[in-house]
Amino acid sequence: MPKPIQSIFTGREIEAPNTIKDILVDGEVVLHAVQQARIKQLINPDNIIITNKRVIVYRPRMFGLRKNIEDFKFIDMASTVIDQGIIQSAIKIKMRFQPNEISLEGMPKKASKEIFKNIQDGIAGRFGTIEPSAPMPIAPSSPEPEIPEPDIGMSKEELLSVLQTRYMTGEISKKEYEYMKKELAGSKKTTKK
Repeated sequence: MPKPIQSIFTGREIEAPNTIKDILVDGEVVLHAVQQARIKQLINPDNIIITNKRVIVYRPRMFGLRKNIEDFKFIDMASTVIDQGIIQSAIKIKMRFQPNEISLEGMPKKASKEIFKNIQDGIAGRFGTIEPSAPMPIAPSSPEPEIPEPDIGMSKEELLSVLQTRYMTGEISKKEYEYMKKELAGSKKTTKK
């Protein structure tokens, strides 16, 4: 663990805040939790939490009186790049349905390699099912439809079909579905059939 003065420049590994632990879904496990280097944001640095299902950016504001929590699911990520500096690192994530990339800056260099690897594993779907701590009741249901992984080479119709399946299975909300559908309809890029 870095000394407090060092964490100003390097960032530090932390315990996941209780606010984040409270919003984890069944079977979700925190793999890493780091606090951004204070040199990036002196008063309230961001906390970056990596789970087996998503990346969560927790931004306390107004001395912790307000909180902004943003999460990004691995299935919506296309690729990632790590920029390792001498004392801290940044990871940039390109999203499939958003024009802007996600930038996780000011992370401790030591932890960033493992975080980068975990994000790559999540994008590739290499996280197996992690058993929840308490047994879950099994409800009778029809077999889950197979959801194809969105691919840059898919046609608009195929991508729309993937979005509809994700919405119908409850993986994304109606608001997310409508936003992604609108973004897809607005893209002028022609893909292969």
